Amino acid sequence: MQSSRADIQHLAKEVSSIKDNEAEDQPTK
Repeated sequence: MQSSRADIQHLAKEVSSIKDNEAEDQPTK
């Protein structure tokens, strides 16, 4: 269970970084 939680946190970081890159490419503000 602990290893799966670490995987989820890792995926969350990748998703957040991807969203940041998309925000820079297409600012919605």
